[in-house]
Amino acid sequence: MPILLIFLAVMGTALAGYWGEALTEVSLPLQMGCASLISENSPHSALYRALLCGQRLPPQNQLRQVMSQLGLIHLLVVSGAHLLWLEQLAQALGRRLFPRRQDLFSLCFIFFFALSCGLQAPVLRSAIALSLRKLQRHFCLFWSPGQVVALSALLSLPLLSQGLNSFSLQLSWAASLGFCLPIKQKGLSRSLIRAALIYLFLSPLLSPSLPLPHPSSVIVNALFAGGLLSTWLSLSLLHLLHFLPFVGSLTDSLMDFSFYLLDFVREAFPAPWNLCILSSSNQTRKFTDFFCSGRGRWLYLISLQSMVLTYEAYQRRSSLWPFRERQGGAEL
Repeated sequence: MPILLIFLAVMGTALAGYWGEALTEVSLPLQMGCASLISENSPHSALYRALLCGQRLPPQNQLRQVMSQLGLIHLLVVSGAHLLWLEQLAQALGRRLFPRRQDLFSLCFIFFFALSCGLQAPVLRSAIALSLRKLQRHFCLFWSPGQVVALSALLSLPLLSQGLNSFSLQLSWAASLGFCLPIKQKGLSRSLIRAALIYLFLSPLLSPSLPLPHPSSVIVNALFAGGLLSTWLSLSLLHLLHFLPFVGSLTDSLMDFSFYLLDFVREAFPAPWNLCILSSSNQTRKFTDFFCSGRGRWLYLISLQSMVLTYEAYQRRSSLWPFRERQGGAEL
């Protein structure tokens, strides 16, 4: 595996963006077709297009500001979380429609969604990661979650038009590393630890140029992110049937109710902050200049990926240690 990762790193760097422009030209008509399915009369048409078609909300959009303050801005950008939810939906449909080809059906579904979103980096990387996991299960391979993340990121480089300059790929890579780390706790404790890891891994990439959400946004993500994303994606898919009586008004009313709940939570929530304005020292300016450069961000990601792979190797070795002791004792 290390040799494969080094080979893909060299090839991905050399071919970064090689097929990106051609695939972007293929995806643009699908993205426009997806946007045309959304009703223009809906007050939430921009949100529906953001969730299903990968279009960006305007910077002055009030919902964008609320979600940024709550640390939930990532829900407005199609990413691996959206794809995981849709992949589960595709698996459920595949079991009903194509029982013997449900994996193939789900793969076609998620790659079609990636194309209809304009082949954005987080969705493409997540689609490749899901494909690698299905490939691993089919051929009984022994790739760790960290290795799957590294492979999916490196395989994405030639398929992206921005190549090595894709900041969204870097954010997706760092967040997926926080998501893939093994956590022994279950339930709410597991969600809190995972949200804290993602926040910690993303902070060095975001802090030089963007205001970070307050650290307490970790609690909001652990409690509300999954349920809110599932609700919004369900309503967005249901809105595609807006031509049926009462469907469009029903989805819009439920969206309004979710916005009311978000406003209620925001009133008691701290404002965003930025690590880089906490101090004007030379150390802070050097930190900002380093992570604002593409080279600095890639060095950070390589270090983070190496740390995760090392931790996984340590976990595998420590889990086998009791077995080795018992085996050695039996031989004696």
